[in-house]
Amino acid sequence: MICFHIKKLAVTLEWKSTAVNRVLEVKREQYQKSVHEAILDQQCSRGFYV
Repeated sequence: MICFHIKKLAVTLEWKSTAVNRVLEVKREQYQKSVHEAILDQQCSRGFYV
């Protein structure tokens, strides 16, 4: 019975860890896109085109 609870807890923690990692990955991608857009806006406002 104790072993079952420990395994269940381990699976739960692993699932939560995966979910948290996914959220952090999405937030990181959104941040990178916003930074990239800000850089492009700055370059375009100065008349510098890549």
